Amino acid sequence: MADPLVSVCMITYNHEPFIARTIESVLSQKTDFPFEVVIGEDFSTDGTRKICKKYQERYPQIIKLLNSDKNLGVNQNLIRTLKSCKGKYIATLEGDDYWTDPLKLQKQVDLLETHSKYNLCFTNCSVVDENNVLVKKSRVPSEIKKKKLKYYDLLYYTPPTLTVVCRNNRTAINVIEELGIAYDHVLFFLLSRYKDVFFLSDTTGVHLLNTSSVYHPLTPAEKMEKYSISNLDILKCLINNQDKKEVRALYYGYAITYARLFLYASDSFSLSKMLHNFSKLIQSDIITLKPLAPVTLYRLAKRLMKRIAGN
Repeated sequence: MADPLVSVCMITYNHEPFIARTIESVLSQKTDFPFEVVIGEDFSTDGTRKICKKYQERYPQIIKLLNSDKNLGVNQNLIRTLKSCKGKYIATLEGDDYWTDPLKLQKQVDLLETHSKYNLCFTNCSVVDENNVLVKKSRVPSEIKKKKLKYYDLLYYTPPTLTVVCRNNRTAINVIEELGIAYDHVLFFLLSRYKDVFFLSDTTGVHLLNTSSVYHPLTPAEKMEKYSISNLDILKCLINNQDKKEVRALYYGYAITYARLFLYASDSFSLSKMLHNFSKLIQSDIITLKPLAPVTLYRLAKRLMKRIAGN
C-alpha cells in the first residue's frame, strides 16, 4: 500500500461489545487516498484484543495493531499510538464510538488540503446510550457553531474527539509526551496553537455513553474536578500570558467550569471550597474582560441564581 495520507488513531480498552462496529465504520470510509488504522490495544481483560487481531489479519495493509503486555493507561496508550501514526493527517477515534458518514475523512481532508491556514477540522456528532437510544442530537453547543475558531477558543471548548482530523504535528505530540499527559483538551489546543480551527457542520459520527468506562461512574462534580480543572491548570502553564485573548479565554474556561461545579456540587466536592475559588476568580481583573461566549455564561448565571435561591 502507498504511504497513508491519513492515520486513524484508535485507542481501545475493554471495548469488546463495540470495537468491531468502530473498526467497520472506519473501513467503510470512501476516499480517493490511502489511509491506515493504528489501534492501540491497552491489555484488555475481555475479548477486545482477539477481535482487533482478527481485523488486523484480515486487513494487514490497512490495520496496524499495537499490543501491550501490561495496561499502560489512557495517556501512555494514546501517546504511543499517536507516535506510530505515519499519515500527514491524524483522525482520532476511541474504541466505543463510531462514524456514520462514509465521506467523513474525504470531506475533512479535502478542506485541510485546500486551506493550509487550518490545522484542525472537527464536525458535529450525536450521543446515544448503550441501547442505541438517542440522548443528544448535537454535541456541539450553539455558540461554538461558527465555522472558524481561533486556538484560544479551544482553551474553554473541547471538540468531540471522534470528529477531529488534524495535521500530524510532531512538535505537539512531543510536548504532551514530555508532559506525560494526552488529554484531548490539551492535545487539541497544542495542535491548533498556530493555525485556525474549522467546524464542519455535518454530523459524521456517534458518541456512546459507555457505562463501563472509567469516566462514566463519576458524578458531574467529580468529572469537572478531575478532568476539566486539571486540564485548565495544564493549559495555564502553556499559554502566552502577554496575549490578552488567550488569557481571557483560559479564565473564561475556569469561570464556566466553576459555575458548573457549583450547580453540581455535592458531598463529594466541598461547596465552600468551590465558592471560595469561584469568588476569587470573579474578583480577578482578568474576568472583567469581555467574555468570548457571553450566552453560555449568561445561561449559567441564571441557573446559579436559582441554585443559590434554593439554598
